[in-house]
Amino acid sequence: MYYNENEIDNGNLYINIIKLVSVYALSGVLIYGMMKLTQVFKINLKEIKSKTQELSHANTSLLHEILRSEKAHSLLEEEKIKYQTLFDQSLDAILILKNNCIVSCNKKASTLFDCENNDLIGINLFNFSQNLQEFNLDSKKLSETYINQALKGNPKIFEWQFKSRTNKNFYAEVSLFKITIKDVDHLQCLIIDISDRKEKEKVLEKYREHLEFQVNERTEALIQTNEELLQTNEKLNSINNLLIEEVKNRKDAQLKLEELNAMKDKLFSVIGHDLRNPFNNIINMSELLLNRTHLINSDKAVPYLQHINIGAQTGYNLLENLLQWARSQTGNIKINAEKIQVSEIIRNTLSFFLVSANNKNINIEILIDNSLYIYADLRMTETIFRNLISNAIKFTPEGGKIKISAEVEKDTIKINIQDSGIGISQEKIKLLFNPDSTISTKGTNGENGTGLGLLLCKEFIDKNNGKIIAYSDSNGATFSIILPQPYSVI
Repeated sequence: MYYNENEIDNGNLYINIIKLVSVYALSGVLIYGMMKLTQVFKINLKEIKSKTQELSHANTSLLHEILRSEKAHSLLEEEKIKYQTLFDQSLDAILILKNNCIVSCNKKASTLFDCENNDLIGINLFNFSQNLQEFNLDSKKLSETYINQALKGNPKIFEWQFKSRTNKNFYAEVSLFKITIKDVDHLQCLIIDISDRKEKEKVLEKYREHLEFQVNERTEALIQTNEELLQTNEKLNSINNLLIEEVKNRKDAQLKLEELNAMKDKLFSVIGHDLRNPFNNIINMSELLLNRTHLINSDKAVPYLQHINIGAQTGYNLLENLLQWARSQTGNIKINAEKIQVSEIIRNTLSFFLVSANNKNINIEILIDNSLYIYADLRMTETIFRNLISNAIKFTPEGGKIKISAEVEKDTIKINIQDSGIGISQEKIKLLFNPDSTISTKGTNGENGTGLGLLLCKEFIDKNNGKIIAYSDSNGATFSIILPQPYSVI
């Protein structure tokens, strides 16, 4: 507030002084105003103006500060009312604990424990606990553990069984949080009544147990039924296996019967045709000799005797093949492997065919070292070489050549029988060892065959862990037999 000289001269100075004093009074500085009043007449006008301005500014600041303080106090009161309202109207019990005792609580807490708020103050909260918690745990020890952990800054949330002052038991979910009030540690405790939920859980647990019982009962029944079904299934599988085995046996028997019938037909065919020819030759030649007895002691009888010999050899060879083949087809042949000298068995086999070879003027060359041995069944090996050498002579023309050689191949001996005959087409080579397409070809001099020889060779070579390979070109045919050496099978 400012003053000018006109206001002082006009006698308004005293009025303004009184106004100033009233302002000071409002500002709580009345004493200071009175002191100023006693000295006012000693101060010159300039000082009065200066001090008035200072007082005006100070008054304005003070008023602003008072207004801010009143506003802050008003807001604080509003927040306090809000907090207290929330605190009291909370649906859950809220308590403040200090040294395990209740120092503050809301209305819900008094409702839960059936007592007034003032009755709860100073009481240890866990005095309202039941003696034992779930799993027969001691309430006092367990509560101390939870409180200590919460005071260390580890919030705890747990279920607890309380009893009210009127001994009403109830379940609650308790949350403990550490808070600080005026530098002192307290615990904020939130208690939610979960009695209804626990009752429902008990009902659900009973229902679950009932369902579990029913499920177990049904499961046992299903297991029993399943076991019965498994037993029935095993019986059916057993019966089915027996039926399958029976069907298989019948099929095998049918196939065996068909094979036996085919063998029987083959035997009758050979006996009726192929085996008859050599014996006819023997009979015819012997009748000629009987009718011409004067030739018996002359050289003219030699061709007749040679024909008889060849016929006898051919008949014997056919008969031997038939017997061996019949034995192999019926499974009545056993393998007795032994050490066999290759050159010896070749020479012994050739001795049966010298007349036939000489009759066609065939040169037979043997290129086999006496140190070579094979490991095989002797009788089967004799049959193999007898048939292959017989075929070589049969399909070699007069004046031709047969070369028999042997060589070592790793753990085996490869024996080659090569002729200079008419050869074999590639189509026929593919069918030589096929039992379903027996090939019978006449020799260069019209010699007959059964077609069984090569099949018998293949079967016997397989039984002795060997192989047979046929080659042919314009210079004749070569059959190679590969059989194991003795030391390779020891």
